[in-house]
Amino acid sequence: GAGVLVPISFADDTVSRTGSDDRRDALSATSSFSSAGRREAQQEEIEQFAQYLGMQPEEDTHLLWIAEAAVLSPVPKGWQQHETDDGFSYFHSVDTGETSWEHPTDSHFKDLFRRIKGHEEASLQAAEIAVLTMAAAGVGRGAAGG
Repeated sequence: GAGVLVPISFADDTVSRTGSDDRRDALSATSSFSSAGRREAQQEEIEQFAQYLGMQPEEDTHLLWIAEAAVLSPVPKGWQQHETDDGFSYFHSVDTGETSWEHPTDSHFKDLFRRIKGHEEASLQAAEIAVLTMAAAGVGRGAAGG
């Protein structure tokens, strides 16, 4: 049956997304095209989308490529983008019948960021433990002997 679609507002002050309408507005307001006609993402929209994905602007600049890929991500095969009478974008899967306010690939990019960030944090913790263990064992520059 046909359901009523109600716009969803996210309570994030940095990037407010009312359904997928903010994605559309951000993309149309700051988009440019290369001479080949391929869309290029602007730095401002990449940074805004990075915050939507959960990135910290100062800390995660090396991961902005994820936000850029998300911004440029097309609607996947089997999905269609539609617009409500009020101008809100939404997405519909022809295959499953699923309807979503969020672009179908957004969850993939959020998950990718979380996994990479988790690996970075685990690596830093392992390095810190290794350094502390070496220091406790007297290994290093200040160690006596040798």
